[in-house]
Amino acid sequence: MRVAFVSAEAAPWAKTGGLGDVVGALPAALRRVDPELEVCVFLPLYARVREALRERGVEAEATDIEVAARLFGRAELGRIQRWVDDAGVVWAFLEHHGFYHRPGIYGDEGGAYFDSAARFAFLCRAALDAAPRLLGGPPHVFHCHDWHTGPLPMYLRTRYRPAYPRARSVLTIHNLAYQGIYEREVLGGIGLPGSLFDPELAEFYGHVNFLKGGIGCADATNTVSPSYAREMLTREGGVGLDGFLRARARHFHGILNGLAPAQRSPGNDPHIAAQYDAGDLSGKHRCRQALLAEVGLRTNYGEPVLGVVSRFVAQKGLDLVADIVPALPRLGARLVVLGSGSPTLEARFHALARDFPEHLAVRTAFDPAFAQRIFAGADIFLVPSRFEPCGLTQMQAMAYGTVPVVRAVGGLKDTVLDPHVAGSAATGFLFFDVDPRALYQALARAVGSYRNAPRLWRRLQRNGMLRDASWERSARRYRGLYEAILS
Repeated sequence: MRVAFVSAEAAPWAKTGGLGDVVGALPAALRRVDPELEVCVFLPLYARVREALRERGVEAEATDIEVAARLFGRAELGRIQRWVDDAGVVWAFLEHHGFYHRPGIYGDEGGAYFDSAARFAFLCRAALDAAPRLLGGPPHVFHCHDWHTGPLPMYLRTRYRPAYPRARSVLTIHNLAYQGIYEREVLGGIGLPGSLFDPELAEFYGHVNFLKGGIGCADATNTVSPSYAREMLTREGGVGLDGFLRARARHFHGILNGLAPAQRSPGNDPHIAAQYDAGDLSGKHRCRQALLAEVGLRTNYGEPVLGVVSRFVAQKGLDLVADIVPALPRLGARLVVLGSGSPTLEARFHALARDFPEHLAVRTAFDPAFAQRIFAGADIFLVPSRFEPCGLTQMQAMAYGTVPVVRAVGGLKDTVLDPHVAGSAATGFLFFDVDPRALYQALARAVGSYRNAPRLWRRLQRNGMLRDASWERSARRYRGLYEAILS
């Protein structure tokens, strides 16, 4: 089977969130599950991708594969650079200086790039035109990701159907909040027929919706956790597409994300003070002491260290964490926060750190190595998201023996099991309301267990560390989905 991934992001080359993590890890996992599978990944050759290639000493091969498309009346020409990784995945970096040689992936300080529709339509056209030459034959499946690649299933159903009479498409939704909505004229501008401007396809309240059109034309659609899939079918969680998705529920799936080995291996993590595993947690205490020393905090006996690693955006619920900081002295806990984003939220946390210097340490930065030290050194990890398609940090925390306290939404609810429900199989603590009091109550339960129930606490830690969070588990589900739509 030949599979072509098409995405606006892929780690380690270009990443802003979970989308990049998935596309960076899943192709190699598919190859490990089925070495006969041929996989190619199409990714724009952004300026930051060029930089990442140089930093890692990777030399992509210039090919003679040129791709051309007429978009909004202009003839656009690009070229493919090729590299094959150790897993045998073919990476196809799409070069187009005008579209992709910019500082950002999606935009800059002024907002989204004005020509985003053309930039990502060109990526879709390039994948459809170049994939057979990179894979040694036409793909059986095009695996598309988020709204940026929504045009590909639409192209595949219309102008590219003669070239791909048997090919199928899967569209994975990583975050339904982003849909790619444009004026009606954009449909013709990127070379798609007006027949797609239909309420059952790409039309959305008089506009063109790339994600909706992709869902309507794809052979299967999935998202990144079973609970998020169910939430998307509700009026509260459907972001205007709940009825459209309910009508296609038979072809809509939830498949949990996984973690790369480097994200779940405290036994060989070079960034932490001491290595450890589920059989011997003694190294975790050293990591805890090293983290406290690094941030300048001290604890007394029985006082846990709380950790947060997050983007500072409304979705992540960090305002709830800020609301409970004044209660940390009463709770008897120390909090270490890493993240960046909203200037208002950053300023609020820094002000709180000045007001509560013995209980809160804040670092507003993107620092993956420090994040690993928080996963290893904290006792409790907070993820109070308003919504969360899957979430990776709670899984990383569990892999490092750090017990999560999370809001019961999306993938958080699928991965963290509360003692009230799961008993001896529990891995953490849940709360339900978007309210600082609900977060505080769940945290108080966790702190009480940490302080007064050491046997329960060790079981929570070990359960989390032994949970199968591998990408191979997810890859088997995706392999089964490909087979289902091809049968």
